[in-house]
Amino acid sequence: MTVRDLFGNVPARRKFLRQPATEATYINRMIGAYACHRSDIQWSLTNDGRPAIKTNGRGDDAGAAVGVFGSELAGNALLLGEMSDDMRVPGVTVTGWISAPDVSRSHRQSQHFFVNGRLISHRALTYALEDTYHSLLMVGRHPICMVRIEVDPAAVDVNVHPTKAEVKFADERAVARAVQRAAHAALLGQQNDVLPEISFQPIPRATLDHNQITFSSGADPIPLDDHQVLDSRSRGEQANEVSSPTSPNPSGIPVLRVLGQVGATYIIAEGPQGMFLIDQHAAHERIMYEKILSQMQANAVDQQPMLDPLVIELPPDELAIFEKSVDELNQIGFATERFGDTTIILRAVPALVRGVDLSVRIHDILRELVDGGAGDSWMDSVAISASCHTSIRAGQALSLPEMRELVAQLERCQHPRACGHGRPTMLHMSQHELERQFNRR
Repeated sequence: MTVRDLFGNVPARRKFLRQPATEATYINRMIGAYACHRSDIQWSLTNDGRPAIKTNGRGDDAGAAVGVFGSELAGNALLLGEMSDDMRVPGVTVTGWISAPDVSRSHRQSQHFFVNGRLISHRALTYALEDTYHSLLMVGRHPICMVRIEVDPAAVDVNVHPTKAEVKFADERAVARAVQRAAHAALLGQQNDVLPEISFQPIPRATLDHNQITFSSGADPIPLDDHQVLDSRSRGEQANEVSSPTSPNPSGIPVLRVLGQVGATYIIAEGPQGMFLIDQHAAHERIMYEKILSQMQANAVDQQPMLDPLVIELPPDELAIFEKSVDELNQIGFATERFGDTTIILRAVPALVRGVDLSVRIHDILRELVDGGAGDSWMDSVAISASCHTSIRAGQALSLPEMRELVAQLERCQHPRACGHGRPTMLHMSQHELERQFNRR
């Protein structure tokens, strides 16, 4: 049997690649997709004499993922299907795996969806999966996955595309919901929720020079706590919160003792497992973002009227994006309206916003939105941009009480480890690494 016999006409099936590719690249990706799907079959592929794919055929989905995508998925392929009965969607069975947030790609070429054994492309399923990673991945990064979906053949139409590359479900929302719940359960059950760990470059004792010591974040991450569980809930979906026995915080972040500030940008804190460096801007952005969402969901946005309304002149591109975003800005607490041909007037701001140059920050918010925004919806993009550009900035000196309050609020966040743009809020250096660097181990 040839590759063409197995997968059909190569040019017609290139829809899965979403970009120009050589036939060898296409074959690699198609073989990889089916090798993940049929982990009960042993697959082997060589490319120019080099092994590209090799699986053992033992029916181990996680093992097949490693055989296709390499060792970076060892321990990072989260199996789908384990969830409580009340979370299952009747008539839809979802199995397979998704990657942990530590492993991602800049494209979606490594996402494979199978419906009743057929490899398909489906935008709604892709969106449902990626929505569960909200704020867990940097903007522009995408998870890897192999998702099997089993439904009643009568509930899916496979004849909506000439090459059978797309299908139509009788109940698309139910299938998307099943995928999202399965992915959510896998992320929630991940026992390896970690912060990026700081490590030093090893330096021989005889040549030790303090000028040679540098920070990096390339070391293998260390778990905060063995009992800690990731709460990666999508917005609007409820789930049980699990905290570590050593932490009263639902997020699992341990209680931290603030020690000081570095470069008016990073807060140094001590925790049960060592030292933590907190990016004050990213941390405050996360706090502001969750407060904005919370107030919107409760229909209780706290707004502060301005004694003297502020008139702001906007360039054409910012004025155009303002027209698109005025309703969303008003929903999160900015009372704004057009005022003349090239200006707007600001009459009130969210009560959360204090001590900032409003004219400059409004320009910053609109400029980010001109560039496309960072959210999964336009409302989300506006909320992320507003929380970012009204937050404490890098280079701003804070008093010790201000740092303590900032860290305390971060500990109470639902998703404290990343800002709305997906940047980490903190790094961790373990006690073990500290002792090793000071030659105590």
